[in-house]
Amino acid sequence: MENLVLSFKNISLKHGYNQILKDISFDIASGEIVTLIGPNGSGKTSLVKIATKIQQPTSGNCWLRPNLRIGYVPQKIIVNRYMPITVKDFLRLANKDISIKKINEYLEITGVVKSINQQLDHLSGGELQRVLLSRSMLNNPELLILDEPMQGIDFYGQRDLYKIIMDMRNADTANRAVLMVSHDLHIVMAATNRVVCLNKHICCLGTPQQVKNNPEYSKIFNIPDNKDIAFYHHQHDHIHDVSGSIIPK
Repeated sequence: MENLVLSFKNISLKHGYNQILKDISFDIASGEIVTLIGPNGSGKTSLVKIATKIQQPTSGNCWLRPNLRIGYVPQKIIVNRYMPITVKDFLRLANKDISIKKINEYLEITGVVKSINQQLDHLSGGELQRVLLSRSMLNNPELLILDEPMQGIDFYGQRDLYKIIMDMRNADTANRAVLMVSHDLHIVMAATNRVVCLNKHICCLGTPQQVKNNPEYSKIFNIPDNKDIAFYHHQHDHIHDVSGSIIPK
């Protein structure tokens, strides 16, 4: 396919006798949002490291479109409070040629433009996550790889961050792809094109609805087989600021 940006072919990874990943194969195309879910220890972060070339698989191949620009948000970042740095300077570390106008544009998208001159270590967890999302956009990526961007964020903050990710997907170009790691299918049901359910191997793959109804998904996440239990759908008709408070319309 001409619009492919990334392709995993028979990816396996072992650490000694420990099988981390086994025979993983799926593709991501331009404009797609693909969400990777699975329990702790299922190999999600290892697969992301292979996609970003941080780690090499034991076998198989990870193909990236030649000269592909990638924006990456790691699962966690440790901010050294003894090394003071402003948000503006932190973003410039990723791209020294970036203009203040462009920095403001991406901070506006993520809702933290007022933090541009704040010290990085003074930000709340939610604010820092939004700054990291802004940083991932600075090279106008064709593929965004987000490793658990919702970690440590409350429910309403997660919903708003997911809206931000959609805005980021559509900013600058309509063809940006997103690979996002998540631990919760509830949060990704609105706009994800495909879900890959991982537990060292691919247990199930399909639309969110298909994965939700797959017995393998229920088994992995210990969801009881009870017809009286349903997924909660929240009609979210308002937005929140970075502290979680509702912003009046």
